[in-house]
Order: sequence, then structure tokens, then C-alpha cells
Amino acid sequence: MDLGFLSSGFREDFEWIPLKDDPLLAVLPKDYPSSNSVFPLRDFDQQPFIISAMGTDVDVHRTLDAYNVHPDIQYSAKDDSTIISMVACGLGVSILPQLVLDHYDANVVTKPLQPFARRQLGIALSSREMASPATLKFIEYAEEYIWAGNEMPSYP
Repeated sequence: MDLGFLSSGFREDFEWIPLKDDPLLAVLPKDYPSSNSVFPLRDFDQQPFIISAMGTDVDVHRTLDAYNVHPDIQYSAKDDSTIISMVACGLGVSILPQLVLDHYDANVVTKPLQPFARRQLGIALSSREMASPATLKFIEYAEEYIWAGNEMPSYP
């Protein structure tokens, strides 16, 4: 393998090139009783929850663990659209990355998490020093495409 597009923290033995921060958002049914503009992460504690299957989206699992939040996991699914549909049907709440939700028109409400949580997307490779010229050129094009002249946002 020359390189892979991954979420950070996947494996420590790869060189990491960050490309984009992708916020994690609360996914709630439209009729969920909440007037806040953000969703406190602790409010997931003991809530009926639909989670991505283990190994599918480790960022959600890591976030819940990092803040010691223990939702009442009712279902798990490998497919993000399945999770969104289950939330829309009122089977529970969830957390998904913004890039997944941006172009999904569903009967759900999304809110930023409080505290802010994200996944960092980027390129993993064994070593830039050992990479072929074609791989290095591909990385250069990927960075130009993703960054498009904008700085990568920094979050607290």
C-alpha cells in the first residue's frame, strides 16, 4: 500500500498528513425536545442510542469513551444512512460526522456537540522518504484539492 485516507489515530506507526477536521454532530429525531443550539455530550448518557458498528466509525466510540458517556445502545449498524433512518423513525439518537450528514436530506435534526468533538481526516503512509514520486505528487494534488487555498480550521 502506498497510502490511505483515514481518520487520525488509526495506527501510530504511519506518517500522518492531516487534511480536514470533520465535526461530530448529534443526530436527533425532528420532534426531540431540545431548544439548545448545541447538544451536551453528557445528555447521551442512558439515552436510547444507535451506534456505528465497532470498527466502522471509531471516532464516535472514542468520543463517548473520552467523556465517560454511556448511552443505552439499542442498535448498531455499519451503514450511516441506516443509522440516520433509524433516528428519523424515533428508535434512538446518534452521533455522526458532519461530512456524512451534509448532503443527507432526512427527517432528523443535527446539532454540534458540547464539548466540541471531531474526527481528523488525512493521509497515512509508511514514510514520505520511501514514497515514490507518483505517490508524493498524488499527496500534493490531494492537499491542494482539499485545502483549496484555505487554512485548515483549528478547534479547541
